[in-house]
Amino acid sequence: MFSVGYYRKYDGEKPTIHHCPPEDVVIELANGEREAVVGWTEPWAEDNSGRIPTKTNNIGPMSKFYVGRRETVKYVFTDDEGNSATCEFDIILTGKIFE
Repeated sequence: MFSVGYYRKYDGEKPTIHHCPPEDVVIELANGEREAVVGWTEPWAEDNSGRIPTKTNNIGPMSKFYVGRRETVKYVFTDDEGNSATCEFDIILTGKIFE
């Protein structure tokens, strides 16, 4: 008689993120402009398990942003074991608004 066992190695390593902006994204608008659609290359992640981590984010590329407001963009990547890694950066639009 024989038995078949399943061995599962514990994974305590969080996913590795690529293409996360190292600093805030600051965009200077022309005088009088109040808003802009801003695009960026989305970060992606890989996991030591070889599987693709789940991605969640609050704001995506090609979203509208407004002068004078700082908006934080947040991406969270989670692997099958529940380990997560976060990429955060701010989008800041500057310029003179004429009334």
